[in-house]
Amino acid sequence: MYFGVYLLIVTFVFGAAAMSASALAVTAMFPGTLPLWAWAVLHGIFGFAVCAFGRYKLFERVMEVFVGVMFLTVVGLAIFLTPNLGELAIGTVIPRIPEGSLIYALAIIGGVGGTFTLASYPYWVRERGWSRPAWIPTMRIDIGAGYLVTGIFMVAMLVIGAELLFASGEGIDGESGLVALADPISARFGGVASWLFLVGFWAAATSSIVGAWNGGAYLFADFVRTLKDVPDERADEYLSETSFWFRAFLVWITFPPMLLLTLDQPMFLVITYAALGAFFMPFLAITLLWLLNSNRVAREHRNNLLTNVFLAVCVFLFLVVGVNELVGAF
Repeated sequence: MYFGVYLLIVTFVFGAAAMSASALAVTAMFPGTLPLWAWAVLHGIFGFAVCAFGRYKLFERVMEVFVGVMFLTVVGLAIFLTPNLGELAIGTVIPRIPEGSLIYALAIIGGVGGTFTLASYPYWVRERGWSRPAWIPTMRIDIGAGYLVTGIFMVAMLVIGAELLFASGEGIDGESGLVALADPISARFGGVASWLFLVGFWAAATSSIVGAWNGGAYLFADFVRTLKDVPDERADEYLSETSFWFRAFLVWITFPPMLLLTLDQPMFLVITYAALGAFFMPFLAITLLWLLNSNRVAREHRNNLLTNVFLAVCVFLFLVVGVNELVGAF
């Protein structure tokens, strides 16, 4: 039940946050065309249409295009900015969090690699037909490559923010927030580079819409199936793009969150969602510690010692951070 309640809460916020992020990029590219809320609504409907009426192959192709565009444009720009590689390496190995920045650290964890969409992967490999134990090595390589690309993209975005925002004392806020990044890029590399960055940002945000809409729908449909104690043999009745519960979730993540767009605080929504998303990490770590050390999993596929240590450290860090914040509050 914890997961079901958490999923509904976090996706309500995420729906508005993801739509707002995509709208920020389009508003910066085409100022004065449509208000931000209108662009956000259009992107939400786009995600709904792809996931509700398309099939997995269409979803996969759309995601491939978005990921390719965002990786090439954003990572390419980060390389052109020629960051200090020594400081970058030190910061990667020994993370440092400035005082008062915990919420932003959680936002990076939750927004980049620690959200509920992590649990969507089994449904996607199921659609690909990777259903036998022989596919497990392939899945590990696939996940490893995905996290490598995600890590490189995250570092590239941090480099861009540090080089173009921190150095100038600017910040991202409100509807025109991305202009604070796009203008310095244009001044240094020209208008084409500025547009490429905005296209890359848009691709990243819109890929999050399509990916989370699809993955969250699978999770919710399977959650309902589990509550109703429907056997695995009938799983296809629920884990299908045409199932009632799959499409019911798509309605939930698309249309009710549009109410939050009236707050007119796109960056606040993004940071709030990402911080909420980070709280999925300890839940997932505890689940993996329990499940992948149990008799339900063949011995050769259970966690090794190193994996258990990493998962335990993850849980421990979140507990320490949580207790520290509670103590500091009083």
